[in-house]
Amino acid sequence: MSPRSKEQFHQMKEAARTKILDAALTVFSHNGLAAASISEIAKEAGISTGLLYHYFSSKEMLFQELVGSAVSVAEAALQECMETNATARERLQFISKSLLDILCRGNKTARFFTLMLQAGLAGNLSDTMKNQAKASALPFRYLLAIVREGQQEGTFKSGEPAQLVMLYWAALQGLCAFKLIMKETFEAPAPYLLDRILLIDEGECHYPKESRDSNEHRDG
Repeated sequence: MSPRSKEQFHQMKEAARTKILDAALTVFSHNGLAAASISEIAKEAGISTGLLYHYFSSKEMLFQELVGSAVSVAEAALQECMETNATARERLQFISKSLLDILCRGNKTARFFTLMLQAGLAGNLSDTMKNQAKASALPFRYLLAIVREGQQEGTFKSGEPAQLVMLYWAALQGLCAFKLIMKETFEAPAPYLLDRILLIDEGECHYPKESRDSNEHRDG
């Protein structure tokens, strides 16, 4: 048998790291950072604790890398979406459909959403992890820009943009939780149902804020 090349060793090393990170994502999404243990992650990955420590010195380092990866992927996808010539309505529809499609194909997206929520809730974080927790809000800010643009276009519902995005984001996080709880029986809703949190239905009358306030005053 010929000796392994450097490229083969590199591939084996990357495969081991990916296996450990996938196991850590599963454990963190179920137990959270505080309750998770290195031994549990090693067991999930099917390796020894010693081998895991060869790649990562602590569970905090694992958590840090996973959050960083989740933020980078989300930011890149939303940035690409923002740079297109599509309308705000079309961008939102694309985001909703893409997320729900991915959600139906496996648990990884649901676990990443859970992880990012945990990053924002966790206490006693290192400075690096605090910065990552702040960075986990980047997708929220991209959606905020889409909502503001859509309201100017007249295709998005009126209301405080941040509050509307919170409702949309909360719905996504709730669906991710249901995905992990229901497992094989989970069935994602149609994308248009998610879109309706933010979008005006075709034929629905859209009043500027001043006109709406005036009508509400008369009705009262």
